[in-house]
Amino acid sequence: MGDTPAGAVPGSAEDTSHIAGLLRRTVRLLELGFKPIFVFDGAAPELKKAHALAQREQSRARSREQLEEAKAAGDDEGVKRHVARLVKTTPRHNDEAMELLRFMGVPAVQAPGEAEALCAELAAAGHAQAAATEDFDALVFGTPRLLRNLHRAAASPQVPLVQDIQLQPLLAALAFTQAEFVDFCILAGCDYLTTISKVGIVTARKLMQEHRSIEAILENLDRKKYAVPDDWNYPAARACFSSTSLKEVNIAALKETAVQAGPLHALLRERHKLPQDLVDDCMRRLMAVKPLPQPPRPAATRAPPEPGRLRGGGAPSRGAGAQRGANQRRPATPQGQGSGGRQTLQAAFFQGKRKSLEEASPMKRRRLSAEAALKGFLGSDIDLREIALDELEQLREQMERDIHTDVLTID
Repeated sequence: MGDTPAGAVPGSAEDTSHIAGLLRRTVRLLELGFKPIFVFDGAAPELKKAHALAQREQSRARSREQLEEAKAAGDDEGVKRHVARLVKTTPRHNDEAMELLRFMGVPAVQAPGEAEALCAELAAAGHAQAAATEDFDALVFGTPRLLRNLHRAAASPQVPLVQDIQLQPLLAALAFTQAEFVDFCILAGCDYLTTISKVGIVTARKLMQEHRSIEAILENLDRKKYAVPDDWNYPAARACFSSTSLKEVNIAALKETAVQAGPLHALLRERHKLPQDLVDDCMRRLMAVKPLPQPPRPAATRAPPEPGRLRGGGAPSRGAGAQRGANQRRPATPQGQGSGGRQTLQAAFFQGKRKSLEEASPMKRRRLSAEAALKGFLGSDIDLREIALDELEQLREQMERDIHTDVLTID
């Protein structure tokens, strides 16, 4: 709420709090040495739409009623609190967040389904060291390591320490296999199903320790004491926790890239209208931990062979011409030039060739350097081939001067 511009309604098109908050959070994570991969939710499973999302809509309906009560009572703080609860993440929010991260050089991917599921797969496959989320479901999906409170702890020193939960010690403490842990979590309550009446975490653990699977529990359950819902589709819930989506992800897109300073600055100031001091501060800190890309080193130019020497380094054989046929003529030698004349012509040719290469190489190096710097500012997909070298270098100087003025000379 603190990042919502004055006069803007939270969640509206004018509300840029999601951009400002993500910018601050990401810069702070980078300063702390993290290399995050942001994963955004895709389509929710049908079971979740029918259960958890329906419950959330009921909660929003209650918040709407409480919002009207707060307005009637003149409770400004209550109004802000209930308005914030009514904000719903939309595809626009996700698209804008992913665009911001791309310009910052931070990898971001859209999950085919649940974001926690893909985070768990990335960690299990070794593409990430942990899944950072507040949702314990990441453990049920199989992440080897879960970090909770990471984003809040990075944003505020008042937040409790980060929780570091590792899956294998947890399973050992519960004496469950991963499959049994999934069944335990389904019994205790998950996003995909309602629970069996009177079965909470304690009872679910006791039942699993005794019977080791949901099937065995249902066979031995006292139905008079514990009412099982008619539509309790636990096999479908299991399938949700065992689904895989890693094969649908472009692993190459998970790599960190360079900051695109020009497009990033324009996005924050011109499009989202973020305050100048916020943009300057975050840009300065970002550039300190993720500098602009360095121009590529020019490829080494191979020196031409010495005149009169073969590619393999040997001298020409005097008897080489003896193998020609009788009807083949030896190439005519210009009048007044013997073998020494031929070597003089060859030497002149190679000297001219070497001089041409030496003159062209610095020009090529200058162009590569200017193009690399400008692509760092303006984006790697920009086509600069038709622009003259002098214009490229002038544009580069202007962009570097603008960045130096806007970012690096902040009091």
